[in-house]
Amino acid sequence: MEEPLDKLNELKKEQILNILSKVMEKDEAFKIKLQNSVDSRFNQLTRQNEIDDDLGKYQELWDEAERIIDDLNEYGGGSEEDEITASDNLHNIVELFKKGNLSLDLKREFIKNCIHFYYLGNSGMDDDLINTSYSVCENKEDWLFLIEKLKKIDRDYTNNRIMDIYRDQLADDKTYLEMRLNKLHYGMDYYDLVKFYDTKGEKQTAFETALEGLKKGEGRIIDLIKYLQKYYENKKDHVNTLKYHILIFKEEPSLDSYKKIRNFCIDDEWKNVSKELYGLILDKEYVKRQIDFENKEYKKVFESITKTEYSFDDEWARMLEPVFPDDFIKIYKQKIKKNIEYKNVKNYYIAVCYCFRVKNILQTILNKHQDWDVYLNSLKENYPKLPAFQRELRQLDDIQEEDE
Repeated sequence: MEEPLDKLNELKKEQILNILSKVMEKDEAFKIKLQNSVDSRFNQLTRQNEIDDDLGKYQELWDEAERIIDDLNEYGGGSEEDEITASDNLHNIVELFKKGNLSLDLKREFIKNCIHFYYLGNSGMDDDLINTSYSVCENKEDWLFLIEKLKKIDRDYTNNRIMDIYRDQLADDKTYLEMRLNKLHYGMDYYDLVKFYDTKGEKQTAFETALEGLKKGEGRIIDLIKYLQKYYENKKDHVNTLKYHILIFKEEPSLDSYKKIRNFCIDDEWKNVSKELYGLILDKEYVKRQIDFENKEYKKVFESITKTEYSFDDEWARMLEPVFPDDFIKIYKQKIKKNIEYKNVKNYYIAVCYCFRVKNILQTILNKHQDWDVYLNSLKENYPKLPAFQRELRQLDDIQEEDE
């Protein structure tokens, strides 16, 4: 004889509920027992349903993300759409873990998988993978598990991440210092240690470390220089503050830095300092142009942008038009002629753009409206068999009519 439960397994949910409802109507004792049983197990069963649902969502999200990342890794990249999908899936998995329904073993497996793809390093999703691993870590044990996986990857950047975890996530200053002091090669290594000492209030040690980093550190040292400049500034040491201002300019020359140093100089310092700064940028054409323009050395800027055909810069030319109007009219006319002779629509467009510049100089700067009219008519008359160019020229006519 078939058991009642076996029969129930063959029925639909609605049919079972209907049977139970009718039995409860006829049997009050059964109704009470059923109610007590449901009350005692409801939270447990609901919780299990949530766990099962989240587990199913996790598996679906990870299966898709794993497939995409595996393909990206194999081919060294892929479509932006696939990368977005994989990234979104990783984010949604993090949210699932935050709900607390997924097991510790599953979390560890997930971290291990992310670090595996991070180690392969050919998917273009390294940042997503490592950041996701960080995001699911909730306690010391999680972070230590992540560290063990990262230790198997012998890369400078990964070792730096491990040090950061000990310092920032585990507050294990001792282990951080042991690792950091054993790995001081680049300027950024020293600067990382400087920041640590500074944050801990060990200002003198931070200062001495910065000085050591300048002598021994390879690669980027600008952060150490900026730290020392600020250190001496706080000490109101004018001589050394100026010294490190100049070193900052040497490493990263810019007009802003140039003006900052100029404003910082006192008495007759600027005369010699300005010569020193200028000597540091002789091979840095763009910054040199900025500084020459700031100092109203317009001739130097003009010579810089007209030195060769390839050094010409339209943006700088516009800024210099009021100073050298006749020179630029001549240059623009040569460019117009050259572009017309290419005899294609793209170059006609470029030619007309330079026509606008000639028009602006003649009408706005030199107030020679008639000269512009003569030049525009000459273009129309000299190139009657270039209809595409003539169409482009009509833009000048249209704008001229609007102006009038």
